[in-house]
Amino acid sequence: MPAQPALIRNLLLNGSFSDDGKYWDTTGTVDYSRQSCRILSGQASQRVDVTPLETYTLSLWTQVLFKGQGELLIRPNPPATDERTLLDSFHVWTPREIRYTPPAGTVFITIALSGTAGEVYADEMHLSSERSTPEQPELIRNGDFSAFRNDWDASASPIGSRHHFDGSTFEATLMGQARQDVSLVANQTYEFSVRTRCAFGGTGFVVFHPLPSGTLTPITFTNSDWTLHTRDLVMPAGTTGCGVVLIGQDGGIFFDDVSMKLKT
Repeated sequence: MPAQPALIRNLLLNGSFSDDGKYWDTTGTVDYSRQSCRILSGQASQRVDVTPLETYTLSLWTQVLFKGQGELLIRPNPPATDERTLLDSFHVWTPREIRYTPPAGTVFITIALSGTAGEVYADEMHLSSERSTPEQPELIRNGDFSAFRNDWDASASPIGSRHHFDGSTFEATLMGQARQDVSLVANQTYEFSVRTRCAFGGTGFVVFHPLPSGTLTPITFTNSDWTLHTRDLVMPAGTTGCGVVLIGQDGGIFFDDVSMKLKT
């Protein structure tokens, strides 16, 4: 099926299911092996932080086969009226678009796909605020590590450390590290983000080296579950680039979805 355009940032993580069920909470029998969400009897859901009374657009493709029975649910929290779309009539891949405005007081919403019979499919799910501005170009290359170590330099890792690229994440421990230098403009603010998970009580860091010189505050993390870390970085005068260094101190530190963009 055609892919949805992604000119506006997608608030749903892995909405194309290209990384199987990553970032989706799954119960029952759900198959992600075809790079789509195929529900036989179960549910796939994801929590998204939203702004109350701001209108959002959810676009996706659905398919219902073999007398499928299911639904698409948008549930606000604190609890209020749910938005429900039945997926109970046979159709091959068809685009859908749903506009949703969270009620006053909403902190986050849960988007859930469920099925109780037959086969219910969803793919290319994209959630955006109607007030969103177009995304700035991504400065980090291979930030999801799908191309393994491409664009990342691990040569500064000390002997005996671990620095492993598995095609989905970067894992580091015992001061294993990976670095990437990006070109940027002095006196501008950049939005940096990374997702991390720390195993076995480990500690990790992201260190920033403005080029040719300068200092920025590093990010330290110890979270045991996948967590998004964000930081606005103001580049010092004279800066022409920045080295981004991912470091795992001990335990097992996993990095994913590294991003840096000019802040608008």
